[in-house]
Amino acid sequence: ACPCMFENGPDNCALAAVYHLDKAAVGGVDVSGLSMISIDGAVDAHKGAACCPSKNAKTNSQVGVVYLDARATPAQRSALLALLQAHGAGRPVKSVPIRFAKTARGYKTTVPGLFEGETEGVKSRNGSAILVDGVGFVEGPRWTVGRSLINDLHDPALGLKWHLPDTNGSWSLFHWAS
Repeated sequence: ACPCMFENGPDNCALAAVYHLDKAAVGGVDVSGLSMISIDGAVDAHKGAACCPSKNAKTNSQVGVVYLDARATPAQRSALLALLQAHGAGRPVKSVPIRFAKTARGYKTTVPGLFEGETEGVKSRNGSAILVDGVGFVEGPRWTVGRSLINDLHDPALGLKWHLPDTNGSWSLFHWAS
């Protein structure tokens, strides 16, 4: 599972936070059925791995991008960005076609030519889902522990690239209310 679940912050991680809104409205704007992705991290040229600044780094800046569902209207786009204010502030924003689907054991997200991610739940010895409570993320306090089957990013325009299968792929089903 991701160290962020158990410690105080990211330490050399690359993160594609995918949000799919089954049923939602923000400030009276219906955003049901739309998706968005907050990409955090960059490639560490010395190690060839994706990373973002360590919690011990001298800078708090992070490299990233926000991908918004291309189907969003201008009003929906503004509403989606309002939801991501904590994750996406100051990052470039791109409208892209996002395909999101539930799979038999997890979820799959594709942005053609830029990102592909697929997760599956990790099962306990008795075959049940492993859940972590009390995580403290705004996205929800209870997370299903998962792993990524696919975690590939290639955005040459921003110099972002990683290939990280078999890494954290956990998720949370949550309800936000204002």
